[in-house]
Amino acid sequence: MTRMQVTVIIGLLTLLLASPLMAQSQTGDRSGALSVPPGTQFAPARLENRPARGLHMDQVRQRYGEPRRLRPAVGEPPITRWYYDDFVVVFEHQWVIRAVSIDQPPVKRN
Repeated sequence: MTRMQVTVIIGLLTLLLASPLMAQSQTGDRSGALSVPPGTQFAPARLENRPARGLHMDQVRQRYGEPRRLRPAVGEPPITRWYYDDFVVVFEHQWVIRAVSIDQPPVKRN
C-alpha cells in the first residue's frame, strides 16, 4: 500500500467516524443547555439547607435544632460530628468545618 492510499483510507475513516457527531450537532439543541437525565441532578434546596463553614455550634443548634445523634470530640484538634436526618456536621473545636449530605447509609468498616 502506498503512502497516498494510507492517507486516503485514514481520511475516509475520519469522515465516517465524524459524520454522526456532525449530524447530531446540526440537529441538536443550539442553546448550549445541557440535558441531564432525571434523578441525576443535584437537589439545590438540600445543598443550601446545610450549615455553612465557620458557624458556631450554638448557631447550628439554633438554626437546625438538636441533632438526632452526637459523636463526641476525638483527637487534637477535637473533631465532633452531629448527625441530622439529611446531613452530618463536622466541627473543629466549636466551629463548622464541613457539612455533608447523607445520600446513603455509611459503609461499615472492620
